[in-house]
Amino acid sequence: MTDPAFEGTLEFDVDLTVFGKQKTVRCRIEYGFTPAWQFFCTRDHRLKIRLESSSYGISYLREPFPEETEYRDGVFAKVKTEWIEDEAGFLFDFLPADIQYRINDEIEKRSWNKDQENRKSHGMPPGDPEKAFADRTDDFMKAA
Repeated sequence: MTDPAFEGTLEFDVDLTVFGKQKTVRCRIEYGFTPAWQFFCTRDHRLKIRLESSSYGISYLREPFPEETEYRDGVFAKVKTEWIEDEAGFLFDFLPADIQYRINDEIEKRSWNKDQENRKSHGMPPGDPEKAFADRTDDFMKAA
């Protein structure tokens, strides 16, 4: 996605159970989002309406075993904790649809709140959630 209106990062935990063993894995989604509702563009300082689009990449925090080492720079060293990008999209596809919808809703809420901050800091009137979310039948914006 090129030139998204909003970008950000969501972090959350995923609890896995395999053969009776449990593990909590820290995950991160880096997203770009352009809403279908009117937003204030901080690049050219005007209100815009564009087609909705989004993109995201998901990563997980790999925590090595305590005794795990790797050969690095001519010596064995402890393996570092690092973020691993899930290039195949396995983790996101693995999540049930209701959780995927919740992630999308969270991205839209954060974008809405950021738009309200942008509007206020540039002397623009706030957005109208009644117009922006008129097609929603749930309580989407009540928690925003």
